Amino acid sequence: MAMALAPAAIGASGDMPYRQLGMTGKRVFCLGLGGSQVKNKEAIRIIRSALDRGMNFMDNSWEYNDGRSEEIMGRALLNGYRKKAFLMTKIDGRTKEEAAKQMEHGFHFDTAQMPLNVMDDHFRSFRHLVIPELVKQGVGILGMKSLGSGVILQSKTATPSECLRYSLTLPTYPACRERWGVRAVRNHRAF
Repeated sequence: MAMALAPAAIGASGDMPYRQLGMTGKRVFCLGLGGSQVKNKEAIRIIRSALDRGMNFMDNSWEYNDGRSEEIMGRALLNGYRKKAFLMTKIDGRTKEEAAKQMEHGFHFDTAQMPLNVMDDHFRSFRHLVIPELVKQGVGILGMKSLGSGVILQSKTATPSECLRYSLTLPTYPACRERWGVRAVRNHRAF
């Protein structure tokens, strides 16, 4: 089954590709800033640098670094930066039972997050088994772990650019980077 890639659009900052995020009505940059690496004050500079460059999707969770990631990201979003960001968090149920208990309130999910990388086609593929159903339901798909937590790079199966490009061929919205630094934010257009 062929899937249409969510159309990229040029943003106010020039050549920045943005995509509609499911049925939210929001447009987000195709790369997101993952909150699991938000650990220290340097992260505030990284987050603000990303937002200043048009990277508006921020992913976080209360469980990252025992809540410190949310606190630091919150400080980074002060002084007008919150208006530039589309901020996402997650439910925290790690078992089917816990997740079902949290979902009893009957709300609709705008997004679904899953690992999507060049190795996905080889085992119970999200690309083939899950993504088509999410597309039908209008759920925004957040591609995570495009580098396979580093395993793909260590195996020399693919380069970082190839991993990210693969993720961006899917009808996903942000492909969240697993590792960030000021240099990576400055050079994001190279991907």
